Amino acid sequence: MILLNAIAQAMELVGVVEIYQRCKFNTSKGNKLKQELIKLGYVLSLSIKISSGRGGKTTILILIDKAWEAIGYQKPKMFGKGGEYHKKFVSQIAHYLRIKKYNPLIEYNLQGKQIDVVFEKDNQLIGIELEMSELSIPHAVTNYQKDTEVGVNHVIFITPTLKLKKQLAKKILSEVQNPPKKISFMTLGEFITQQEI
Repeated sequence: MILLNAIAQAMELVGVVEIYQRCKFNTSKGNKLKQELIKLGYVLSLSIKISSGRGGKTTILILIDKAWEAIGYQKPKMFGKGGEYHKKFVSQIAHYLRIKKYNPLIEYNLQGKQIDVVFEKDNQLIGIELEMSELSIPHAVTNYQKDTEVGVNHVIFITPTLKLKKQLAKKILSEVQNPPKKISFMTLGEFITQQEI
């Protein structure tokens, strides 16, 4: 329960090592507890690159519904627009783009269409749509169509997991025949570790 509480209380995007330190667990004990929580279906483990530089990926833990119930917290809105993880991941994407010398705009309103992140490259407008769960897949086709209608030249869909990326790509490419604009699908880790955008 201590580990679940620490994950719930972390307001920023932090890795398991820092969570273990907050709980005063050594890495071995923390990893053992993490594996037990994954087996019990309390947490989802994601490997992403959080900071710039040469460092590798960081493992973060996301609480699943029954974990919130187990610790007696009301589950905050996490994955939708304005949800905690959505905000954290959008912020991470914008941070990465700034490192690459772009000027990202977050939750940019373009002709009435809200886009998670927008930036310009070679006089082309690039829009990033962050899809955090399977629940958002049906809306992704609409997002793509609206983004291209308001002048976005390239839409990049970013997901937290490879499984969700594949599901999203399959859905969109089956419904949008001959996309009029460029479209890409990446996990957050793939996006943040690519050499060039």
